[in-house]
Amino acid sequence: ELAREGLALAGDGPQRVRLLINGEARALGKLGDIFGVNAAVERAYGALDQLPEVPGVNPCVSFGGYSRARLASNAVTAYVDLGRPDDVATHAAQALEEFDSSDSSWSQSLIRLDLANSMVAGGSGEPEEASSLVTAALGISAGNPIASVVQRSRSFVRATAK
Repeated sequence: ELAREGLALAGDGPQRVRLLINGEARALGKLGDIFGVNAAVERAYGALDQLPEVPGVNPCVSFGGYSRARLASNAVTAYVDLGRPDDVATHAAQALEEFDSSDSSWSQSLIRLDLANSMVAGGSGEPEEASSLVTAALGISAGNPIASVVQRSRSFVRATAK
C-alpha cells in the first residue's frame, strides 16, 4: 500500500518505475501474489519505455531513473519469492551481462544469489549449479558485502539445510 501511495505522488516521473518494481512488485512477491507481480512488472516496463533511457547499471538508490538492467534485476527478486525459476531466468538474462560488465559487485552478487534461491524455491536446477552461483556471488563481493548479500545467502543456507 505504501508503494501504491508513492505511485500516486510520483506521477509519470522516473520514481514511478522504482516504486512499481522495487516497491509494489517485490512486496507482492513476498505476499505470493503472482497476478499482482506480473501486472506491476508489466507496468514498470511500460513506464520505463516512456522515459529517457538510463544506460548501464545505475545506482539502486538515487533520484534518477532506473536502467533496464536495474528494473530486470528487481523483477528477478520479485519472482524468486514466488518460486518461478523460468520468470527469474527470463529477467536475469536481461540484466546479467550488463551487471557483469559494470563495477557494481553488489549487483553481480545479488543476481547470482537470486538465481540460486530461485532454483531452491522452484525445486529446479542442480544443487551443484545453485551452490556454484552462491560461491561466485560471495567471492565477488567478499571485500565489501552489503546486508542484502548476507540476507540472501542466509536464505539459501536455510532453504538447503535439509
